[in-house]
Amino acid sequence: AAGLTANQYGSGRAVYVGKHGYSISFCTLLKRAIQWAAGFGDEGDLVQWDTMTPGVEVAYFPGTENCIVINNRNEHVNLTLMDGVGSTHELELDAYALAGYAVQQGALAEQL
Repeated sequence: AAGLTANQYGSGRAVYVGKHGYSISFCTLLKRAIQWAAGFGDEGDLVQWDTMTPGVEVAYFPGTENCIVINNRNEHVNLTLMDGVGSTHELELDAYALAGYAVQQGALAEQL
C-alpha cells in the first residue's frame, strides 16, 4: 500500500513516502513535500515563482532577473504562474515547450 506522512520534530521536519509509482501528479506532490521539509512553511512561500500545474516547472534566476517556465508534458497546457510579488499570470505552453521571461522588481515582465 502507498503511504505518505509528515511530522515536525523540534526545529526539523521529516517526510516519509512509501511505495509510489511514477506519475506527474506524484512528482508535484514530492516536490511540495521536499519544499515543506526544507522549511518553506506557508503556502505563499511555496508558490512564489511556481505553478500548481503538474508537469510544469518554473525557475527564477535573481542574478539575471529572468524566469523560465518549462512544460514537461506531451500536451498543451494553460497554467497560472505566481511571481515573486504575489501576482498571478495566465500562460500557455505547447507540449515540451520552454518560455523565458524578464523580471522587473520581482514581477514577471515581457517574454524573452
